[in-house]
Amino acid sequence: MKILIVDDREDNLYLLESLLGGNGFETVRARDGKEALERARINIPGLVISDILMPGMDGFALCREWKKDPHLKNVPFIFYTATYTDPRDEKLALDMGADRFILKPAEPEEFLRVIREVLVGYKSGTTEKVPAREPAEPETSVLREYNEALIRKLEDKLEEIEELNKTLLEKEKKLLHTNRVLRGIRAVNQLIVKERERKNLTEEACRRLVQEGGYNGAWIALTCPEPELVEFSQSGFDGDDPLKLVELFRKGNSPPCCQKAVNSKDIVILPEGGQACGGCPMEKSCGETVSMTAQLSHMGKLYGFLVVSLPPEIFADDEELSLLGEMAGDLAYSLNNMEISEARKRSEETLRATFESAIDGIILYDPEKDAMVRFNRAITEMLGYSPEEMVLLSMRDIHPPEDIPRVVEDFEKQISGHSPLALDIPMRRKDGSVFFADVNSSPLVIEGRKHMLGIFRDVTERRILERKKREALDRIRRSLGVTIHVLSQMQERRDPYTSGHQSRVADLAGAIALEMGFDQDHVEGIIMAGQVHDIGKISVPAEILSKPGRLSELEMQIIRDHPLHGRDILMDVDSPMPLAEIVFQHHERMNGSGYPQGIRGEDILVEARILAVADVVEAMASHRPYRPSHGIDVALEEIEKNKGILYDTNVVNVCLELFRSKGYVLPE
Repeated sequence: MKILIVDDREDNLYLLESLLGGNGFETVRARDGKEALERARINIPGLVISDILMPGMDGFALCREWKKDPHLKNVPFIFYTATYTDPRDEKLALDMGADRFILKPAEPEEFLRVIREVLVGYKSGTTEKVPAREPAEPETSVLREYNEALIRKLEDKLEEIEELNKTLLEKEKKLLHTNRVLRGIRAVNQLIVKERERKNLTEEACRRLVQEGGYNGAWIALTCPEPELVEFSQSGFDGDDPLKLVELFRKGNSPPCCQKAVNSKDIVILPEGGQACGGCPMEKSCGETVSMTAQLSHMGKLYGFLVVSLPPEIFADDEELSLLGEMAGDLAYSLNNMEISEARKRSEETLRATFESAIDGIILYDPEKDAMVRFNRAITEMLGYSPEEMVLLSMRDIHPPEDIPRVVEDFEKQISGHSPLALDIPMRRKDGSVFFADVNSSPLVIEGRKHMLGIFRDVTERRILERKKREALDRIRRSLGVTIHVLSQMQERRDPYTSGHQSRVADLAGAIALEMGFDQDHVEGIIMAGQVHDIGKISVPAEILSKPGRLSELEMQIIRDHPLHGRDILMDVDSPMPLAEIVFQHHERMNGSGYPQGIRGEDILVEARILAVADVVEAMASHRPYRPSHGIDVALEEIEKNKGILYDTNVVNVCLELFRSKGYVLPE
């Protein structure tokens, strides 16, 4: 079955071809009534489907001519239209002899059902056709209805054109406004690029938004924690209203539009008339038209607000909101950059002031050029050079020639990061004199190249004080040594049977301390304590000290008081070590079973723990009035058996290693 489809629109023809072709029909297309008649007279179709509104010969005229043609009048005719929807149009079509009147768009299933219903007149297996509908009205009546339909359609089209013109005017007005806003944004962005002062930025931005952006008015308020410091700029508003708004801000308040902008985080739209601006000094001047308020915020920080008043008949649509949001974002970004720049400037000024006022000398050194890039006043005063002379110096010029190898070695360690601090570095002044400085250096990368920042502290006075201190300590040590020797001799003269005991204990204690890693001064202090650890026995009667038999409980208590007497004797001796306390604790034991305090563990001074082991070993290995010597092996077994119980484990292990592995022998 061949169907002729008539429509002036390509998309409609394509849809009909697809629908009919997909359901087994062959189609022939025509774009107006005239072309349809020409094609039909050459090859008569089985059905015609025609639009009505077409250029040249429309659908109604085609139907009239179709029904006049003796060869075509019996071919079924269907109207398919989206334009002629009035019931009178359908009546006219049927009066002209059309078989069906279908409105676009029709559901495919319903459309095909109507087609098949119309074609039911075809007899199966033949080409004979059932006569199609004849015109129901005389031609004059049909023509009258046709003219009326055309007039109705013309009137409808005129209304559509008027409405379209109105819409076009509105769109043109909106487009012109949008173009002005875009020019305003471009002008503000150009301002942002070059302007570095906040007040100039906001004032000029408001002016450009009004003059180039087409807004009735614009104002910007930059808020801060101190309300009295609020900055305000505006353009387009006359009178005292802006000044009153500034006063409102400076009293710690804000207008309704800004309050809503803070709470909503979105752009706030206030309708014309000012009803929503109650209490705002700008209610009359700003509320005459629609206004929009946007936060000036960047990275979560609020800098202030941008408010613009729209021209009459311009509405705040999505595009308008987007443009204002973009503008506010750009301004906030610029304000953030200004804040960062101001902070950087303040930081640089602070750093420069700190650099110049520092008591220590500072040099920024470029190793590649061997040049002093920057330096402060303190280092020029230390070295005696002027700033003009300093820039001509290399690092070797400020050190004595004989010390250059050591300086270079320390400098290389500092560059590598292994040793940032170099002590007592010799420095040579312009006049040739030498002073000493501690140099703290750290590497810096500037413009892709490694530099060294050195801080020089003059330690000449400290070295003098340290030398004097060392000399004083040497005098004290010599004096203390003499005092210790005298006290030791006094004790041994009272107790000849234990002669040499203190000196042997001192020697063993010193050897243990040295093996444990104590520094030399510490070792010497422990030796001194060993030499007088029994000085308190001066208070014990000689007959008790030399008694050959077993001591009574009272006599034992007198003996056990000797650490207390020793502390009292040594209490006022000037010593870098806690000499009196070491002597007081040398009979204490790790488990608290010692005397005179019964303290335990880490509460006992480590020096006293060393003396305790040395004292026991020497006492058991030596002869006493009340017993013969037990021998060194028995003495070592005693401390080994009780290490961690009575004696410090680490001290015992070191003592055992001295005797058993390193060949230590108690002196005679």
